[in-house]
Amino acid sequence: MTEQNQPSTTPPAWFRIWSAVAIAGGIVALIGMIALLVPAPAASFGWFAYQPLDQSVFLPSMSLLSPTTIWGALALTVGLLVVAFSAGFLIGRRTRTTASD
Repeated sequence: MTEQNQPSTTPPAWFRIWSAVAIAGGIVALIGMIALLVPAPAASFGWFAYQPLDQSVFLPSMSLLSPTTIWGALALTVGLLVVAFSAGFLIGRRTRTTASD
């Protein structure tokens, strides 16, 4: 005979879903951190010491960050936002209280 009022040991479905979302966000944040820490490959081409042929001035691009660094920072930010939102939702979620007679 099983007891009907016995609490279930499995977590509710919403908890498993938000835990999976938090884990996925952590993985995205980890990928972003790795992309930020891996150095960009140095350029192995180009001329840097020559006299210009005319009066034009070379202006390099305004971006000082490589595309890998930009994508890494974006992935890190999105991953941390997802983890923070999921953790806040899981911690702050109210559970229903049942009146025990």
